[in-house]
Amino acid sequence: MNINKIKQSLQKKFAQPKKDGAERHIVFWYDEEQAFADAIDQLDLKGIKIHIVNKNYFKTKLILENKDQENDYLIYIPERRPPNHENWLLDIYLYSQEFSADKASLILQELGIDDIRLKDTIKKHQKFFNSGQRLAACKEIIPKNPDPREFKLAMLAAITSQKTIIFEDILRTILVEGVKKNSIYKKLKKYRLDQDFWELVRQNYGYYEKNPSLKKLRDNLLVTHFLVSAPQFTISDDLRQFALSQKNNAYIFVDHWKNNKNDSQYFEKQARQVEDYIKIKNKLAEQETEAVIGADTFPAIDEFFIKNIISILIDGVEDFKVYRQYLEARKNKHWYPKYKNIYKALYNAVLLKEFKIKHEGTLPVISATKFIELYTSEYYQVDQYYRQFYQHYDLVSNKVLQKLRDYIERIYKNWFLDNLDRTWNQVVEQELLDQWWIPEVNRQTNFYQDNVQKILDKSNRDKIVVFISDALRYEAGKQLAEELNSETRGEVELEYMQTGLPSTTAFGMAQLLPHEKININKKAEVFVDSSRTSGLSNRKKILRNSELSSTAVKWNSFNKLSRNEQREIVRDTRVFYVYHDVIDSTGEELASEDKVFAAVREALDEIKEAVQYISSSLSGTKILITSDHGFIYTRDSLQEKDLIPKLEFEKLRMKKRYIIAEKNKEVNPGIHKIKLSPIIDSSDYEVLTPKGSMRFKIQGGGRNYVHGGCSLQEIVVPVIKYRHVRKHVAAPDQKPSKVEVELTNTRREITNNTFTVNFYQKRPVNGKTSSRKLKIAVWDMGNESKITDEKIAIFNSTADDPEARQYKIVLRLKQGDYPKDQDYYLRLMEIESEEDYGREYKRYKFKINVIITNDFDF
Repeated sequence: MNINKIKQSLQKKFAQPKKDGAERHIVFWYDEEQAFADAIDQLDLKGIKIHIVNKNYFKTKLILENKDQENDYLIYIPERRPPNHENWLLDIYLYSQEFSADKASLILQELGIDDIRLKDTIKKHQKFFNSGQRLAACKEIIPKNPDPREFKLAMLAAITSQKTIIFEDILRTILVEGVKKNSIYKKLKKYRLDQDFWELVRQNYGYYEKNPSLKKLRDNLLVTHFLVSAPQFTISDDLRQFALSQKNNAYIFVDHWKNNKNDSQYFEKQARQVEDYIKIKNKLAEQETEAVIGADTFPAIDEFFIKNIISILIDGVEDFKVYRQYLEARKNKHWYPKYKNIYKALYNAVLLKEFKIKHEGTLPVISATKFIELYTSEYYQVDQYYRQFYQHYDLVSNKVLQKLRDYIERIYKNWFLDNLDRTWNQVVEQELLDQWWIPEVNRQTNFYQDNVQKILDKSNRDKIVVFISDALRYEAGKQLAEELNSETRGEVELEYMQTGLPSTTAFGMAQLLPHEKININKKAEVFVDSSRTSGLSNRKKILRNSELSSTAVKWNSFNKLSRNEQREIVRDTRVFYVYHDVIDSTGEELASEDKVFAAVREALDEIKEAVQYISSSLSGTKILITSDHGFIYTRDSLQEKDLIPKLEFEKLRMKKRYIIAEKNKEVNPGIHKIKLSPIIDSSDYEVLTPKGSMRFKIQGGGRNYVHGGCSLQEIVVPVIKYRHVRKHVAAPDQKPSKVEVELTNTRREITNNTFTVNFYQKRPVNGKTSSRKLKIAVWDMGNESKITDEKIAIFNSTADDPEARQYKIVLRLKQGDYPKDQDYYLRLMEIESEEDYGREYKRYKFKINVIITNDFDF
């Protein structure tokens, strides 16, 4: 090292603050190798005297303590520093500073470290410090006055590009690189840090082998995590050998890795490798479902769990409460998003099967009014479960759900539809053949008068939006109303009404318009008050005949206009009809009819978006959402027995679910003959519709998706009344909010490696109050790192009973030294949405008082 660099280093040393109580700088420079003996005279340190000691200790003491007590001194001693008991200048040395000009010493000075014990570490890892970039990275993160362990951690952190010296983060970064060709591990070996790394691994996780490898370490960590999370699992000897002694630390490491937003994808790749290597699928096959309910290390666990639930569900085991608890428990597990659609399909299958068992008996033959009430209060749920099962089933690429699909199809068709249709057919025969409209049930033909006109008569200012979604049947409308209620500030009221016959677009759309009479011509074209109803322009005219300030649009076209263009259309409009067609346009086509349930979900999302937009941007404060008709859909191909042969007589119109014909035609017993005269202004015609869910045998189009008949799924449609509430006037109970959660532990002290935190969900999930999803862990005082594992908790109880809204979360504490007087924080972090991800919801102060932190064996 040249003399200029020595000079710069010395000047930095003298520029440092003086030792406590010192009035000047005295710096000792021991040069055991006398490498700078000839160059010492070349040093020019302005304002600093240089004194060379050549065994003249007494003279040195005399100068420093008697003759000159004011100037700063560099004391150069061309020999090694003696032990304290042999050091004649010890009393001066103790209140002075020391300088060394060897490379290791200068590096220590660069790092701001006085502890010369670390010189040996620097000499051992000289290659590491040859890079100014690594030295700078180390300097940035090294703690003040580090011990040898912290010093090595800083070097490891610099190599792995970490901003802290947390070993867990260092290890995770290394394992993310993979266990075979690992460029980071090559650097550890290059800079002779590999042995230090393995020693830290041993200390933290209890992994020790003569010939350690990243693969063995990874395997041990993941298997230990699995064994800890599945305490009821029967451990085989070949798995036991993977178990690490520091099981809490190993579990927490894997837990943090799989939950790390940036690195979880690498965990997943390696978890699949490990599960194949240890043949976990074979071992799971010998276990009970309950043994792994809390485990989520390997995807094979979810696959095992799913197959077991499917099997016992098909086999007829009826412990539905346990099934729901199991499926709910999997929601907060790591692999749930990968199997989400399977789980959701399975959940709806459980609900459908549970409904069947609960309502196993034959439906009573009751009045049509009571029957509609029964369907809209309970039985609609089966249609909803069936739809949602297929909605998720269709998004699953493998065949794991095939047997369950066949089972659900049989329940829906052979039990539900047959049972429902059989009883409903009797009601239709008894009450509705001559008089279609059901007493005490809202009629589609009165929709405008009962809803739109009533609002117009009440106020001359209100704007009314009527959003008509083609084929939005009641069960889907029920779901839409619930989602609007929970996701918006609007006030939502759900009603239902009975459509006319046939339950088709032509007749349904006509009934929703203002009218005195409805009639048809010889081509079965529909007219209201002598005006043709097909087409947007005709419907606009009919609306304006009733209320001049009316208009109608197709949502798909209207939504593509600019906001100014949209406002121009609705500016002076009081009645605004919006026609929306996603479900029917999908179901009517043979090529797409099997996508009709996906189309229902798409329609619900579009309607919610439209409602929000119309309310906030177009001043549509009152919105009515309804439909022209519903539909029937089953997945399996129809058999010949499901079809009614061609009828040999003249018809005005014939479709798969209805025929319009002149009265008194002879038909077979499988067909209802219903008078049209109560529905339209004509006594000449009848509607012929197959009983149950049968179809007329005709060519063209799809067969599985149909409407036009008199089944409950076709003729019961929703009427959703939505009133927008502006933000500044909304009461607290009108605003969507998540449930509030409180910690109920009265003692905020951790006394064991494994401990429980108890939470209370203040209100049930209901109406405007939705669930809350949180990550829960204990953090150190500086909020830099988690010192426990991290649990995901979903607070979603709908129970009114407060006891049912209690949650217990078990956490595991890392091994470590935790000062009793230090504060730690239980932090609850939001993870529900990208916008809120990582935002702290609440925190609670804890103390740690764990006497023994070592783990015990499995």
